[in-house]
This record gives sequence, C-alpha cells and structure tokens, in this order.
Amino acid sequence: MAGRQAGPVPTIRASVLAPIVRTLDDRGADTDGLLARHGLARSQLRDPYSTVPLRRYVAFLEAAAVQTGDPAFGLRLGAMLQPADLGPAGLLFAIVPTLRQAVEYLSRYMGTLQSGTALTLQDQDGWAALAYQMEDPSIWPRVQDSELTLATMCTLIRSRLGSGWAPLEVHFDHAGHPGSQAMRHIFRAPVRFQQPATQLLIAPGELDRTLRPQEAGVVPALERHAQDLLAQEVLAQGSAHATLADQVRRVIALRVGQDRLSVATIASELGVSGRTLQRGLAAEGVTLRDLLREHRRWLAETRLQSGTTSMTQIAHAMGYSDSTVFWRAFKAWSGAPPTAFRRRP
Repeated sequence: MAGRQAGPVPTIRASVLAPIVRTLDDRGADTDGLLARHGLARSQLRDPYSTVPLRRYVAFLEAAAVQTGDPAFGLRLGAMLQPADLGPAGLLFAIVPTLRQAVEYLSRYMGTLQSGTALTLQDQDGWAALAYQMEDPSIWPRVQDSELTLATMCTLIRSRLGSGWAPLEVHFDHAGHPGSQAMRHIFRAPVRFQQPATQLLIAPGELDRTLRPQEAGVVPALERHAQDLLAQEVLAQGSAHATLADQVRRVIALRVGQDRLSVATIASELGVSGRTLQRGLAAEGVTLRDLLREHRRWLAETRLQSGTTSMTQIAHAMGYSDSTVFWRAFKAWSGAPPTAFRRRP
C-alpha cells in the first residue's frame, strides 16, 4: 500500500498482557511459546510501565483465541476486568460523580494505557454512542481486541449503574455471530456486525445521573499522575501527531464512515479555521483530499484482504454513499476493480 507516511509506532502497556497470560496459563496453553512467536516475553510483565507494540498485542490476542479454541476469548477477558486494572484512567472512571464525566476521563487518558486508539462519546437523537477506534486500519483482524474493549466498557459501566445495566445496542466493524451465547450473556442487548463503527449505544439519560459525590483531593491527584504518564508517552513516541497532516489523519481515522468529512468539519475538530487548515496542509505538500484517499485506500485494501466484508459494508465504513461510488474510487486509485484485488493471493 503506497503513499502512507511512517509515524510513531502505536504501543500498549505490557501490564495489559497480565490477565491474558494468566488465563492462558490456567487453560494449560503454551503461553511462553505463543508470546515468543509474537516477539513478546513474560519478563515484560514485571514493569507495569513498559510498553509493547500495539500490532503485536492485537495479533497475540487473536492467536490466544485460536490456541484456546475459544472465539469468545476477548469477550470473557473484558467481562472480568475492573476499573483498577486500567490504572489511573480506570480509577478516575470509578470515582467521579456522573457516567459522562467517567467516560470523558477515560477518553482523555486512554493514552496512559495505549496509543493509536481513541474512545469518543457522541450524543445523538435518542441515544449516545461510545465508540472505540483504532487509527491504523492495517491492524486487522482485531476481533478479539474490539470485543474485549466493548465487554470491558460494559463491565465498567455496570460498576457504576448496577449489574442489571445493558446498552441499547452493540456494534462491531467485523463479521461475527450475533446469536452466540457469550454475546447474549455479556451484552444482554442486540449485537450488530459489519457496522461503520465499533461502539455501544447508551440511553443519554443514563450519562448525567449523579451517582456519587466528588471525592475531594483524590481526582486532582489521579489526574496529575495520568498527565505525567501521558507526557512520558509523548516523549517516548517522539511527539506523536507532530505535523498538521498527522493530526488530520487522526481525525479521519476516528470519524470516517460516521461523519461527513470536509475542510470545515475537520478544521472545527482541530480548533483552527478552514483557511488555516488548507494553508498548513499545502505547506506540508498534501491536501485533505490526498489524506482522505490515502486512508480510504488502506481501509479498503485491509477489508478486501480479509475476505469477510461485502462491498456495500466496505463502502459505508469508508463514508461512501453506496458500493458503486466505492467501486469507481477504488478503480481510479488502483487501476483495477475491488473484485480483482480481492482475488489476488
């Protein structure tokens, strides 16, 4: 796939591997062999602040599900995690007064756990969408990571609203089996696959109920710790998203397929004027159209190579109105129709 510039390598805290390793050990799996095949080691778990490449972690999680013969491996892990397992971001989630504040803190400090991903909360008519997005579309498949993350979010929200809480709907961007027993047991809500976004739909009234008083002194102390961790991550990543084009790439990755992307909407997201955005990109030798085409090409080629997503679903994930528009765009940038690309070995 040509045209995409190399950037900081997304990472995740090695401590996140601990519950996966424990589960594999309990099931009698060849844990150390599996770790080694993905360039990981048990010794990395000793330092809770060490990091591993996100791509290796996602691939390791997929392989763990295969080795255990459990397609719901990530779901079951997510159902077991607690706020404290997520470090200061999880502890902030547990103690602030409302669920909306809890989600905002978790979103703001997601980078203390992993980079290259984001949690976003958007209010819609009749529901709110809590979406999980990975910026690099080439990290695929990521079924286990997506299902673990949404199961974890359900578990965290139930720690605030009670064990009987359930989302309105659950959406995944990958293919799956909505009738699986694990899905029904963990989410207790309709599950839809091959959607434009991986997200939980939540009744908006649940976000702003005051569930507990603010714990004076605790939140500022946890925030300072989270901010220190974020600062260390930025230094380690070599100032991630340093260029304007990188910032635009991030917005595109998080919004494509969900919002209409234009100079005006992206400029508003970045807090600059449309003219400033265009001039800044021109100074870096790119246009918004270039960056949109670049991301859509990566997204399309990744989904086509997976062989499990229909043309219509790929078109919607990329923000196109229908599969015909997608077909024409793909042929224009690659010289061949998407059906020919899918047949390639």
